[in-house]
Amino acid sequence: MGLVEDGRREKHPRREIVKAISHVARSGCPWRHLTADLPPWRRCAGTPPGGSKPA
Repeated sequence: MGLVEDGRREKHPRREIVKAISHVARSGCPWRHLTADLPPWRRCAGTPPGGSKPA
């Protein structure tokens, strides 16, 4: 698992977030319909992997 800038572990690995984005792009399903084995949709759709809020 990667580390965030202040040394904490990432709550959701970036690989899992990329998997979720790929799933939505491939299947065309809405973000809210992500399966339970993927990170929460708000983490994938609303916040970039770096943890900062989108501009």
